[in-house]
Amino acid sequence: FIVHTGDMVSDGEIEEHWDFFFDIEADVIRNAPVYGAIGNHEEDDGEAPIYARLFHFPSSESGSPSEFYYSFDYSNSHFLFIDGWVDVMEWYFCILIGKAHDNCLTAEQHEWVEDDLEAAADNPAIDNVFVVMHEGPYSSKPGRSGSAAIRDLMKDFGKSKVKLIISGHDHYYEHGISGNGIPYMISGGGGAPLY
Repeated sequence: FIVHTGDMVSDGEIEEHWDFFFDIEADVIRNAPVYGAIGNHEEDDGEAPIYARLFHFPSSESGSPSEFYYSFDYSNSHFLFIDGWVDVMEWYFCILIGKAHDNCLTAEQHEWVEDDLEAAADNPAIDNVFVVMHEGPYSSKPGRSGSAAIRDLMKDFGKSKVKLIISGHDHYYEHGISGNGIPYMISGGGGAPLY
């Protein structure tokens, strides 16, 4: 299977961009399912109707109330996809709950992520958890620092079996170790011009 960190197209509200994506990817995705994290180019004003119509992820099987965040198991590994663009709150609501940053997760998504991580930690058949999202906790691009909402979750990642945080958003490849020792990887150059 393929794990995609989002920004599959330049503008997710234009059907022709999706036609172009599927034309390019046809040979690859014909035989391999794609599991994606929604990126800022797939959504518009907190909605992503074309994306939701074209992709069907295992949200209901994972107990997620949303199609934009979900998880699944493969062998001894658990894959957790977080949505930082649709099921999020506006900055002023974030401030009201004490989070001084944009795109904090809705309470429903935050609780689901915590429960999902706890279930994976308690499952003896799971040795590895891979967390996937579009904008990760860190960024080396000038003017960016990564997602504060994801950094808020780092303590939860540290209590689970998280072995790697995978993200995109920034158009380059970067890897490093977070403050609590969890490796992270940014791979956001699949087709877009590199910074």
